[in-house]
Amino acid sequence: MAINHPPVWRIKVVLVDTSPMVVWRRFDTYATVTLSQLHYFIQGTMGWELAHLFSFHDKLGRHMTNDSSTLADVCSIGGTLLYVYDFGDNWEHLVTIEKEMRI
Repeated sequence: MAINHPPVWRIKVVLVDTSPMVVWRRFDTYATVTLSQLHYFIQGTMGWELAHLFSFHDKLGRHMTNDSSTLADVCSIGGTLLYVYDFGDNWEHLVTIEKEMRI
């Protein structure tokens, strides 16, 4: 009997405005994670310390405030989000959904 898992997506997170592009991470997660959960994953993979506010923005620049929205609700394969961390320093991260993984 096959187990039905939600899709697993490969995510690439790049710290914007670094040249050369030296600060980036790649990880896999379920497409059904909430944006709030994704925030924690990005914090862990980037080595940040959960010390500042954050926000997500879609490709149209809309600010997403609903923490219960899932990644699949707001993005798709090949799509991007902007993750902003620390509103004082305004660290912008480009979050790209690279592909669906086979599990």
